[in-house]
Amino acid sequence: MRARSMLERRHMRDRSLFILASAALLFPLLLIGCPQGAGEERFVDDDAGDGGDAGDATADEEGGTAPDASDPISSGALCGVNGQDQCGPFMTCSPTLGCVECAADEDCPAAARFCLQGQCVGCRPSAPLVDGGASDCPPGHACSSADFECHASCADTGGCADALRCDEPSGACVGCLAPADCPSSLCSTKTRLCVECESDDACSGQRPRCRLLTSTCVACLSNDDCGLSAPVCDPLTFSCRVGCFSDRQCPGQQCDLGTATCVALPDPTTDAGQ
Repeated sequence: MRARSMLERRHMRDRSLFILASAALLFPLLLIGCPQGAGEERFVDDDAGDGGDAGDATADEEGGTAPDASDPISSGALCGVNGQDQCGPFMTCSPTLGCVECAADEDCPAAARFCLQGQCVGCRPSAPLVDGGASDCPPGHACSSADFECHASCADTGGCADALRCDEPSGACVGCLAPADCPSSLCSTKTRLCVECESDDACSGQRPRCRLLTSTCVACLSNDDCGLSAPVCDPLTFSCRVGCFSDRQCPGQQCDLGTATCVALPDPTTDAGQ
């Protein structure tokens, strides 16, 4: 009996040692398969994300950020009111020119493959002469500022129509050859026409900004150019007008950012009925 008892105790001791050894081997594997730090990090991130979404939804439902029509990302008027892109189909919004049909030559068809001031044209009268006198036009032809198409090269001003001048080195009929040809304006380096401005430096007074698309001086290019009494820059006239870009400017009403006008608040009884 005593021998049997000793064997049983030895067997139990060996079994305990085996269990401890197995646990020691498995423990590192468990750590690798499920790292404690990574599990905790994912749990915190998920909670933070859910909390943020819930907070945003609550703010919108309670008339916070979204219904308040806070200031738009951009206050520009080149492409639409309140910095919006309202150019419509087949047009693109250029951050410097406004609504145009092209931003680069790649946007133009083969028949009018050059992009000049946002317009697809057949040639550019200001294109630099390269390759021994080659330009956008074939030999014997030059680009006219009248329509930005290739025409037979001129030899003197008499060969140009529409009061254009002959640029004899290139054979192009252009609106101006030098600043002296535009006594009350500027000679555009791009279109070679007399224009009012090519930058704000040429504008002043009540029209201090240069609208590059038309090369004309205007009152504003963005809401930032306007005052409190007429805070909105109109994208059609580029003049400051009465309007809004925030609900705070419409007491008892709300601001329609798409038109920059104050409109009536939704009828709560109608909403409740729906």
